[in-house]
Amino acid sequence: MFKHANPGAPSAQPAPSQEDQAAAAKSTLPLGLDWLVDVVAFLVGTGDAPDADDEAKAEQAVIGHAAFDTESLPPITIGRVATNRPAEPAITQSTLAVKADAARLLFNVSCASVTWAIIDSGIDGSHPAFASHDPVTGAPGPTRVIGTYDLTLIQQLLDPRYISSLFREGAALTPEQQTLKARYQLNLKLRGMADTDAPRLGRQLADRLDNGFELDWGLIEPFLWVEAPGTPSRGHGTMVAGVLGADWRGDQAPYTVRMQGICPDIKLYDFRVIGADGSSQEFDVVAALQLIRYLNAQADRRTIHGANLSLSTIHDVTSYACGSTLICQECDRTWASGVVLVAAAGNRGHERYMLAGGAELGGYNSTSITDPGNAEGVITVGATHRAFPHQYGVSYFSSRGPTGDGRSKPDLVAPGEKITGPVPDVGLTTDDGTSLAAPHVSGAAAMLMARNAELAGRPQRIKEILCGTATDLGRERYFQGAGMLDILRALQSV
Repeated sequence: MFKHANPGAPSAQPAPSQEDQAAAAKSTLPLGLDWLVDVVAFLVGTGDAPDADDEAKAEQAVIGHAAFDTESLPPITIGRVATNRPAEPAITQSTLAVKADAARLLFNVSCASVTWAIIDSGIDGSHPAFASHDPVTGAPGPTRVIGTYDLTLIQQLLDPRYISSLFREGAALTPEQQTLKARYQLNLKLRGMADTDAPRLGRQLADRLDNGFELDWGLIEPFLWVEAPGTPSRGHGTMVAGVLGADWRGDQAPYTVRMQGICPDIKLYDFRVIGADGSSQEFDVVAALQLIRYLNAQADRRTIHGANLSLSTIHDVTSYACGSTLICQECDRTWASGVVLVAAAGNRGHERYMLAGGAELGGYNSTSITDPGNAEGVITVGATHRAFPHQYGVSYFSSRGPTGDGRSKPDLVAPGEKITGPVPDVGLTTDDGTSLAAPHVSGAAAMLMARNAELAGRPQRIKEILCGTATDLGRERYFQGAGMLDILRALQSV
């Protein structure tokens, strides 16, 4: 079939000459790159050989400074010429997987006004990953770890024998012990009690903690404050804090980014509940949650918007109903006060069963959510692959629901395999666990509050948003919860 000429069409224009095309191409290139047009024209056979000056520039531009000898090269087909742009170091794969980088760029979110507590083994605040940075030059500033409390001291402070030693005549006391004794004496005086009643007061405070009642934080809080915190003996808390809020840059200008967490400018509180030997007591965690509420009630203190609990305690079915343990009750109270709590689901998804006679049977534990993940007032987070969650699904170790009383848990999943994060003494390591999945969700909650100030103090609404915008991985509900965390969708939905 032939095409008929259109009488109304404009007449064809003569094609521009090669010289005109070259001149037009040169005009579109950045200053100093006009030689590139002549070189490309020669390579494709439409121009003369470049002069000596252009040839020298081309040699410098070729990787490895290869000689400009086209006779020995096969014919070249050039599809595109592009400028060589500087490459930026990639942030962690898991940050990309939950779309935190895209959300920050699209919505221009800064979490500098948000404060999060890390209830864990401690944060190495001297690590460069937690330095603040000048918004213009990028130069490092003070640490973003704005306060440290050592909750592992709480049992000692409430021990009547320890308290008695403070009031023993002639006892040599450290400055910290002298401060504690003075505060005890003031508290005793206000209560109309004598110094000899100090051990009894300690027992009363301990009983309150044992029964889930509020402690006298006006008395205890100053002693738990650590003025000059040392480097934690264990790196778990530092790594968890890094996944949430690391901003590790080079030592010198231009301070190139080495690693970033979900919220690279967030402020952090360090609540230490894990001792040097790796042990922790449930009462220490309960006390940490009470302390958060106490600090938030003080008008002169910075509000703690949320807390991350990347730790787990096996639910004791013989003593408490599921979700009703002391730590779960304390989580519910703190949640009701307006604080977002994010908890790891636990790493007991693949357990060994003990049969009669002591024989072990390997297999998947069908119900393995740990406390405080069993609490209603927390966002419970399972783990998935850091880069390919759709392909690999929920991690084999991630604890599975439902809870012991039939509630749906976990709430959602986030990357928890081969996660990279900082460790004390300017270190960097890679590890697995739901402990590292949880801070991804903490970061998402913080970004929601930073972007939408009206969400501050509304943890239930934040939980609904995060679960409602999660990506379905096509796995069983009791494995994946609502699905994979998607920070970009969460911010777009509000």
